Amino acid sequence: MPDAAPAAPPAVTPAPVVPDAAPAIAVATKNKDTLSVDFPDEEIRTILRNVADLFELNLVIPDTLQGRTSLKLREVTWRQIFQVILSPIGYTFVEDGNIIKIVSQDSLLAEPVSTEIFIINYAKAADILTTVSTLVDPAVGGKIIVDQRSNALVVTERPSRLGRIRPIIEKLDHATEQVMIESKFIEITSGNERELGLDWTVAGGSKGGTYKSYETSNAAPSPGVTITGTPIAAGNPSALTTSFLTGADYTALLQAAESNNTARVVNNPTLVTLNNVQAEINIGEEYPIPSYTYNAERGAFEVSGFEYKPIGVLLKVTPQINSQGFIKLTLEPEISQRGLPVNFGGASGADIPIINTRKTKTQVSLQDGHTLGIGGLIKDDEAHGTNQLPILGSIPGIGRLFQNKTKEKNRTNLLIFITAKVINSKTAQPEEIYDPRVLREAQLKRSDVSGYREAGDPFLPEAPPAQAATELKK
Repeated sequence: MPDAAPAAPPAVTPAPVVPDAAPAIAVATKNKDTLSVDFPDEEIRTILRNVADLFELNLVIPDTLQGRTSLKLREVTWRQIFQVILSPIGYTFVEDGNIIKIVSQDSLLAEPVSTEIFIINYAKAADILTTVSTLVDPAVGGKIIVDQRSNALVVTERPSRLGRIRPIIEKLDHATEQVMIESKFIEITSGNERELGLDWTVAGGSKGGTYKSYETSNAAPSPGVTITGTPIAAGNPSALTTSFLTGADYTALLQAAESNNTARVVNNPTLVTLNNVQAEINIGEEYPIPSYTYNAERGAFEVSGFEYKPIGVLLKVTPQINSQGFIKLTLEPEISQRGLPVNFGGASGADIPIINTRKTKTQVSLQDGHTLGIGGLIKDDEAHGTNQLPILGSIPGIGRLFQNKTKEKNRTNLLIFITAKVINSKTAQPEEIYDPRVLREAQLKRSDVSGYREAGDPFLPEAPPAQAATELKK
């Protein structure tokens, strides 16, 4: 009987192939001056090179720098990335011009100091000193000296530190922007604001509301641009209001004021000041205010001195420019005049001068080139008089029968308009500051303005040699 065939080996089912885990993906995206990075596990040298490529940096990495790291950062600068990666492993970076060098922190400790002079062009060197002095290390010989004659900073530090100090000084030493402040003080008879086309009342009688400017015409005013604002706190909060006007609204209002017999432009001061620097205008007189002391021996008050007070049109303003095209103004407008003195009384009968003043102090923010209006500075005057019949009214005794006492009340409202505009210190022209109508009324030519220089050679042409020799003989 033949041998049985050998049994077939049992079938082996191959184990399922498990795919390898997906490799970690390094991602770096650049957005303007910041970067978002995601490196789950990457060589430090590779990360530095990728970041340098995105920002187009010139980078030098020493062979001694080794290691791996994981990081995930959003919206950071390349300097922040370098600092986060290098600091834990004892390294840092030095900016040498447009080259970034990766160096060990130990090598920096042995780095000799050097001295560099920074000429300050716009700011005061002493003002920048306070900020920059915190960046030097006195332990290694770092110091800063101010040279007032040349307005310079003499900085002694390690080259690695100087590379970080240099861009900070450059940013602090920049040209200060200038602001043109034009103001108009207009006094009108109360109740005639509508004739000027402006309604200063607050809607609903509340402290805040909507203000309306109207188109100027001889007919009934028609609604124009709606402007919102908030009244300024004063003795009577509901009496003082503000409004913001565009250039067209402001021009229309001034034209109406000039053609209206009940409106009077009190003054129109204009000035230019640096950003964050207070400017002051005083148009009027310095009035002496006496100081009294009591003389016990004589039993009377005596003048012991005088304090001079400015009276007239006064304006204090401090502008502050922001990056969004708005100008913050700290305003102190004032208009004052001498009033009737008040008798102090007593045996001496000293007279105390009275100053009638209308003023306010506020802070506002308005767009570059726009105009702020302040209203509600009201003054009441009362005038007394006598009307009489000719001759009969002058007869003693019975003359009063032919006389009539009169009393007239006048109320005036002071409107103050402030226009703020940023002026380029390099390209500003006179017509950007002065009202062109004022220049035309003064009949000025451009050559009349200071600083004008005619183009071309200012000297007479040279005489021919023969003529020059004849003149020398004479």
